[in-house]
Amino acid sequence: MTSRRSGEHGIRLMDNSHAWSFSGVNVASGDVRTLLAILGGDSVLTTDLRWQNEALCGEVGQEIFYLEKGSNSGEARTVCAQCPVRRPCLLDALEHMDDNGPGQHGIWGSTSHDQREYLLKLHRGDARAAAEYAMRCDPLDASPAPQPRQEAA
Repeated sequence: MTSRRSGEHGIRLMDNSHAWSFSGVNVASGDVRTLLAILGGDSVLTTDLRWQNEALCGEVGQEIFYLEKGSNSGEARTVCAQCPVRRPCLLDALEHMDDNGPGQHGIWGSTSHDQREYLLKLHRGDARAAAEYAMRCDPLDASPAPQPRQEAA
């Protein structure tokens, strides 16, 4: 039986007996936006979410990515730093910083909500430029204003 649970991070689909997959997108981890788009509940799906199938966060569980504000995000950032799809993950969060988007909560692409806001402000709302800038920063940097790593001379 599938159930819906509302919580601080939105609605999560839960089913202990099945791993739901539609059109090659795994929604067992609770990606409600993808499921709603597939089922017709979302008028437009603007981002290709196939990257989620390769994301390391699906292997370690979501709880380390949704901590209380001010909690140590080191474990989540360590996973993100090694993830092969860090860039599209961050881009998705930056493109969806609205009230219902993934950018509102948690660690995405090794950035916090405050860092994503800073990156967008720095790049005048250009999510792609903000993501490229973030890729040059240390993924373990938890400061509110991450800076690019210095290139060795």
